[in-house]
Amino acid sequence: MRLDIENLAHIRHASVELGDLTVLVGPQAAGKSLVLQTLKLALDGRYIARRMRDYGLVVNETQDFLARYFGEGMERIWRETTRVRWRGRRVHPRRILAKARKGEERVHYVPAHRTLVLSGGHPPTFQQFRPETPYVVRQFSENVRSVLLDSGRDTLFPQAKRLKGRVREKIAEAIFRGAALREVAEGAERRLKLHYPRAIRLSYMAWTAGQREFVPLLVGLYPLLPAGAMTRRREIDWVILEEAEMGLHPNGIMALMLLVLDLMSRGYRVAMSTHSPLVLDVVWAIRHLERDSWKELLEIFGISGVTRANAGGEVRMAEAALRKRYRVFALDFRGRYVVSRDISELDPASSDRTMAGWGGLTSHSSVIGDVVARHAAG
Repeated sequence: MRLDIENLAHIRHASVELGDLTVLVGPQAAGKSLVLQTLKLALDGRYIARRMRDYGLVVNETQDFLARYFGEGMERIWRETTRVRWRGRRVHPRRILAKARKGEERVHYVPAHRTLVLSGGHPPTFQQFRPETPYVVRQFSENVRSVLLDSGRDTLFPQAKRLKGRVREKIAEAIFRGAALREVAEGAERRLKLHYPRAIRLSYMAWTAGQREFVPLLVGLYPLLPAGAMTRRREIDWVILEEAEMGLHPNGIMALMLLVLDLMSRGYRVAMSTHSPLVLDVVWAIRHLERDSWKELLEIFGISGVTRANAGGEVRMAEAALRKRYRVFALDFRGRYVVSRDISELDPASSDRTMAGWGGLTSHSSVIGDVVARHAAG
């Protein structure tokens, strides 16, 4: 499954062969989010156009559609020379608008702007966002709203049977630090708050940066993580996570990656962008473990003493992870334009600096180490 992009905004050429987990890396403004949003457009374009019209947005012209989808100022990124192909099939806004239809979406998108969703303590509706707000932010807010409206309970985390037991424990330990996430009534409104022991109740703006980033991500993923016998939401095939590690300590990033493995074990394909070398550390480790090394994989996440008899699905999750396909692509500037590189091997001994430096995520550490070593030697 390949997404090919040519001459879209500042991306000269990006060719991304997607696996079960696909990770995009690269410097600021290299176009990682643009590639991920284009992937969703390729898979869900007709559904997106119909949803926009249902919400009253005028998207009859290509530039109107692009501005509403990518955000204001992005309406001219699609030029006459732009070519986008998904699995060899051409994707174009004019074709999308001509065949807009209803139907279930296939891609569940968690944007980098997710803190906007809870900045007031409760997610706004699609229409309440300013016109320049990208579609994926508006739709994500609607997804979070749906969870809160349909949950039927005040405590959103932790919930028994929601997530695998040790995944839930790692998230609780690394991110919530003993707090419960609850939705509480305040007059005519409801707000999300963290409830700590000794009757400490923290509103959104008092949370840590990592909690403000992670809570909407987690709640937004709940529809994909049913607590009953059904393991997945059948119509969704893909999960896209933009910079899911933002604000998190390494312990929190490892808990996040456990959540990613849980999504994959349920049958979803995941595509994500990151600025964290730790995310690639996990991918590198999985690629080097043998297929029967589920104990070693769980140990990487600090989970030990697990047997098939006492595991609550963690063994199956780890075994599934070791059978999956992992792809890593670096987006980087060549002058004013951006091209992609396949660095899936993640070989730190490679003579290719992009490969050895994992798309720039570890190259600074190498330079710093070399400089200090020369200083110490001389």
